[in-house]
Amino acid sequence: MRDVVEESRKLHLTDDERKRLRSLYKEFATFAYRRQSSHLEARLTNSVLSNWMRECRIFDDKYTINELDKDFISILGDFTLNNVYSQGTRDIDFDGFLVLIQTIAVHKHIRADDLVQMIFVGPRSPLQKTIEFNEHMDRTKIHTSQGI
Repeated sequence: MRDVVEESRKLHLTDDERKRLRSLYKEFATFAYRRQSSHLEARLTNSVLSNWMRECRIFDDKYTINELDKDFISILGDFTLNNVYSQGTRDIDFDGFLVLIQTIAVHKHIRADDLVQMIFVGPRSPLQKTIEFNEHMDRTKIHTSQGI
């Protein structure tokens, strides 16, 4: 029975789902990317991750923002101890994000795949919000100029 429960906590993503999740990760990570970062690829900070998960409605009575902070720091510590991340790293890469998703699923007592679906249904990315805003401004400008 325990093996069945533990297996349900693991991610079983299709190639398309993995690409979609990586794309979302990159959009949110790029939004948070600091120019002074020594990493070549944009990485996800805790503050942006917290906002993203809040918009996805991940937080509830079983899993709060404080628990996300603890899990984020725990993963940073584990990856640093195992020399995956260099000392002083304050953000996570995509692999760390996948581990975090599995950790959140354990705390919420749901399947990791279900958590990924919550993320897919969640908020629009910062890039998508900007595109929608620009499209709205273009439509508004057209309506305004037609009324004059």
